Amino acid sequence: MSPESPAAVPSRASLGPLLLATCLDGLALVVLVSVRGAASSWLAAAALHLLAFGAAGFLTRADRSQRALMAALTLTLPVLGGPVAMVALCTRRRGEVGEVPAREAPETRSLTVADVRRLIGGLSASESLMSGSSEEKTATVAMLTRHPNAGSIALLRRAVATGDADLAVEAALALEDLGAQLEASAAAAHQELDGNPGFERALADADMLADAVHSGLPDASLIARLVADARRGYERAAALCPRLLREMAGRRARLELDAQGT
Repeated sequence: MSPESPAAVPSRASLGPLLLATCLDGLALVVLVSVRGAASSWLAAAALHLLAFGAAGFLTRADRSQRALMAALTLTLPVLGGPVAMVALCTRRRGEVGEVPAREAPETRSLTVADVRRLIGGLSASESLMSGSSEEKTATVAMLTRHPNAGSIALLRRAVATGDADLAVEAALALEDLGAQLEASAAAAHQELDGNPGFERALADADMLADAVHSGLPDASLIARLVADARRGYERAAALCPRLLREMAGRRARLELDAQGT
C-alpha cells in the first residue's frame, strides 16, 4: 500500500469535531421541537449551534482552509453542515494541480572566437574591424567585449582611433562598459579581501584582479589599487595553503612584471 498523503491525516482527524458539531446541532433541533414557542428554547438552540460552529472551526488540526470550510458549512447549514463537510473532506481529490518540478534553464553558450570567425567569413578580428561590413564590425566588437584580454583591449582601442565614426563609438562604449564592470568587480574584491576570505575566494579575487592588470584595461589611476589588492589576495591564499605557494609564485611574478611596466 502506498503511504498516505500528509493531507489525509488532518482530514481524518477533523471527523471527530464534525461529529460533535452534528450532535450539538441535533440536540439544538430536539430542544426546538420539544419546547415550542419558549424564548428559552430559542436561546438554548442558538447557544448549541454556536458551540457546534466552534467545534467545527477550532477543535481540529486541519489547515486553515479546511477549518474555514467546516465552520462555514456548520454555521450556514444547521445539522446538515457537519455531514456535508465530512463528505467534502473524505472525498478523494482528483484533478489537483501537482507540484511541477522546476526545469533547469538551458545553459547558454557564449559566442566564441570560432563562432564569430564563421560569422564574418573567416576574417580575423583585426581585418573585420578595419575592412568588414557594419554587421561584421558590430559582431567583432561584441566578441572582443566578451573576451576582454590584452589583445581584445588593444583592438578596441585601435578601433576607437580609426576614421570610422560608427565603429569608434561602438568601441568606445564597449571600453566604457568594460571599465565600469571592472571597477564594480574590483570594489567587490577589495571588500571581500578586507573580510579575510577563505583560500578559494582569496585566490579567485587575486586572479581576477591580476587578469585585469594584464589586459591593459584599467586606467593608470586604478592600476596601483588593483595590484595592491591582488597582492593581498595572493598573500592570503599562500598563508591559507602554503603547499600551493610555488604555483602561485608564477602568477605573482607576472603581476609584479606588469605592475612595473605600467
